[in-house]
Amino acid sequence: MKFPLCYQRSNYDCFPTTLLNALNYLLPLDKINPELITKITTSSLDVFDEKGESGKGGTSKLAVELISNWLNAYSSHKCFGITSDFIWGREVCIDKIYSCIKKKGVAAVTVYFNSFVHHYVLVTDIDKDFIYLFDPYTYSSTFSEEDIIIMQIPYKMNRKISINRFIQNQEITYSMGNIQKRECLLIYPVTCD
Repeated sequence: MKFPLCYQRSNYDCFPTTLLNALNYLLPLDKINPELITKITTSSLDVFDEKGESGKGGTSKLAVELISNWLNAYSSHKCFGITSDFIWGREVCIDKIYSCIKKKGVAAVTVYFNSFVHHYVLVTDIDKDFIYLFDPYTYSSTFSEEDIIIMQIPYKMNRKISINRFIQNQEITYSMGNIQKRECLLIYPVTCD
């Protein structure tokens, strides 16, 4: 049994929401146990904002990497059925995301919104022209850009973004932006030995 993908509960929890959506997308509900949910939520939101408020700076690259390592160890010990690979900077490219998707995986990728927000979304599909993703943030406005299409498919995606926009080095809405600042968690299904 599957559930529709979820939206953020605050302005700050894009990473834990996106990772929980990835697990929901890839796995049956009975494989997602409380230990997973607890680890993801308690290890995220570790960055302080400029006022010193905990969690309001989102989730750090280090926390994402530690969660990825923990998921891999958990999966190998519990026959969980997924593996992950955290990549950043120059390693984050469309070819690696495409390869992950074609192996029936998903990619939690940082994109820009309004040219300044570093924001995690879940890429669930790709073709030669478009990236299909689920953005966990609820926006109050629509997009005027022709290469950002809102689509509501609750179990898979809510945005269709042109690949040309997505791969831009410029920090524009739904682009991966500056190569040095890119982050991506590739998550693949695996069979247990």
